[in-house]
Amino acid sequence: MTSTYQTVQVTRKDADWPKHMWGVNNTVQYGPYTTPLPAVSQDRSYEPRSEYVWRMKPPHGKWGVIKKSGVIVMNPHRVIGEKTQNYVGSRRRCLARLECPTSYNSSLGICYGTEDVKLITEWTEYGDFDYWKSSISQIDLNARRPSGVDEAISAVKSSVVADFLSSYDLLTELSELRENFASIQAIHEGTYGAFKKVINDSSERDFKRAKQSGKNARQLMRSADKGLRKVGAAWMTYRYLIMPLVYSYRDISDIIDGDGLLFKSFHKTIRVDVDEVGIPSISDGTLIFHKHTGSWKVSATIKAGYTKSGLQSLTSSSFSTNPFKTAWELIPLSFVADWFVNIGDYITAHTSVDFSAQAKMCVSVKEEVVRTTYLVDKYTYVNTRVFPGSSYNKCWSGNRTLTHSFGSSTTDTLQVINYDTYDRVVFTPGDVEVYLNSNPMNWKRYLDSSVIAYNLLRNILK
Repeated sequence: MTSTYQTVQVTRKDADWPKHMWGVNNTVQYGPYTTPLPAVSQDRSYEPRSEYVWRMKPPHGKWGVIKKSGVIVMNPHRVIGEKTQNYVGSRRRCLARLECPTSYNSSLGICYGTEDVKLITEWTEYGDFDYWKSSISQIDLNARRPSGVDEAISAVKSSVVADFLSSYDLLTELSELRENFASIQAIHEGTYGAFKKVINDSSERDFKRAKQSGKNARQLMRSADKGLRKVGAAWMTYRYLIMPLVYSYRDISDIIDGDGLLFKSFHKTIRVDVDEVGIPSISDGTLIFHKHTGSWKVSATIKAGYTKSGLQSLTSSSFSTNPFKTAWELIPLSFVADWFVNIGDYITAHTSVDFSAQAKMCVSVKEEVVRTTYLVDKYTYVNTRVFPGSSYNKCWSGNRTLTHSFGSSTTDTLQVINYDTYDRVVFTPGDVEVYLNSNPMNWKRYLDSSVIAYNLLRNILK
């Protein structure tokens, strides 16, 4: 819905000073003096609220069909969302006319018109962002997208690829799957025998009586009736021995997909906050400031599918270590260098063997940032006029000075934009690059560095 406003509202305008006649026979005229005019007002319209949403159309069909196919699919995707709120900002202005309609009649020795004249006009100028932006300089106080976002993208890609290519927990788990099935089968056989014996010892009549009694299993086991106690024992056996096995079978079934693949996902996320800034004060003039607040969420995801056949031999193969990565780690203090430069992860990404049957990788950037636009005005108006005196003008001694001053300081919100965007791109291990970590230290690394420094100093002092 469109709103309208007037760009100028007059808050003070003195009346014009009319013509005055003084002197002998009113032969001396002063005035008329007109009051200064304010800025010209205009009728303007603006949109208080607006919203823009754009979403990339997915290249494939329905997600449910893709999921059942067993094929890992990751595609670039982008969503742009902007919600804008517009406001009307203002600044105050003033003009003054100063006059001293006075003259001296030397022959008579008298002054005519000794009053001072001050004619003041004050007004407030209003405008939305589109009104002000063409005539006022704009300054971004901080970046909407911090430099740390690009570093975070490199970091999550490097870290998640290193986890993917050096993690064999999944393979070990699969290699032990046969033993797990054997253990479950043995427990199941023993439980089945015990449960069968309890069921056989209970008659159908006992089950009916237990149902009619309305008692739970624990109450039935404490019953004085032997038949009811047997029914309670049968239920407890089912609840605490049989059902856990059912759940175990179901979990295993969920892990192994219908096409014979076992899937595992790897994730890494870094949050980057927008730098905090305040609204600066200005000494004079009008400026537009843009301030950003919020955060960026950078995530990297890898989903890999492994075949069930051959996993046991794979976990014990000679390829379970990377000789290039091992060589780097044998260098003294190489892990300290990794704090600052991702050399270890880079070596892993470019030299390790990918044993998965299929794998897809993507990095996503989620933006939740608010841009607030301010109109900041600092205005000082001073009008001074000097009326000189002389030997011929004895209405005052020296100079006569008239002054009018006016000051205003305002900070108004012009616009608030909520950016809610999402951008996803796919990548490969070959896209991992060497990057410099601008914020490498945390409390654990400070502790580690203290220990390293202590040990080095101790060796020097020996």
